[in-house]
Parts: sequence; C-alpha cells; structure tokens
Amino acid sequence: MDKSNFKITTHDEIDIALSAQYRLNLPIVVDESKVDKRLFERYFEKHSRDNLPHFAHKYIIFRRGFGIDHMTAFFVNAKINTIIARVWRCFMTMTGLKRIFSGKRKQDAVQPIELKIDDADHQDGLYVERIRIEKLKLRF
Repeated sequence: MDKSNFKITTHDEIDIALSAQYRLNLPIVVDESKVDKRLFERYFEKHSRDNLPHFAHKYIIFRRGFGIDHMTAFFVNAKINTIIARVWRCFMTMTGLKRIFSGKRKQDAVQPIELKIDDADHQDGLYVERIRIEKLKLRF
C-alpha cells in the first residue's frame, strides 16, 4: 500500500474529514457482525501506529494524496468557452435580447442560504480555495 501512496488515516485526519470543510461525504454502513476484530489487533501489534481512530480494531480507512492540488496548463478550451460566453452575454445585453429571453423575475424568489464557516479552520490552514477561469480577468 505504501508503494501506491495509500496511507492509513489517523484520528486527526478523520476529524478533518468529518468537519464541514470536507467536500466528499459518502454514507458508509458496516455490518460489524461480519467483521473479524482480531485481524487488525494482530496487525497493529506487529506494526504499531500512533493516533489511530477509535474504530481501528474493527476496520481501517486509507487515504491517497493529501495536500494542495495544482494544475498548470494553457487551458485553451476553457478559455475559448469563457471568451465565447462573455461575448455572447455582451451581445445579448447590447441588443436587448437578454430581457426577452431571461423572462420575468419573480418577486417571491427564494433567498440563498448563507453558510458561515468558522475562522478557526482558516487559522489551521484547512480550507479549500477554488479558482475558476470564469472569474479571472483574461489577457492576451
């Protein structure tokens, strides 16, 4: 597993995964009556680990990769799509077609829910920042 860059998750990593900042939440149900509880006890006697989660004697969770994901490329298709969308939006606004095709706005529209994230998570450096091409200023 080490050669494939899989690591056993620690108690701290499980806490981070269960916090509100984690982006992937999959419900996992384990039938504990079919779990061999002695298997991992014997394994961790030979290969001791620190800071294991409370369920490590029943089952373990592996993680692969941890850190900042950087992508560097020219992103030609995404930039072309963004330019076309901006030109089309400008054309629709200038010709007045935007008002025709957008329809009437409802007065009773549902207000968006504001999510509040604790600043304590930001102090630990545990947050996700997404940079989208649509939000960037394009230059030639």
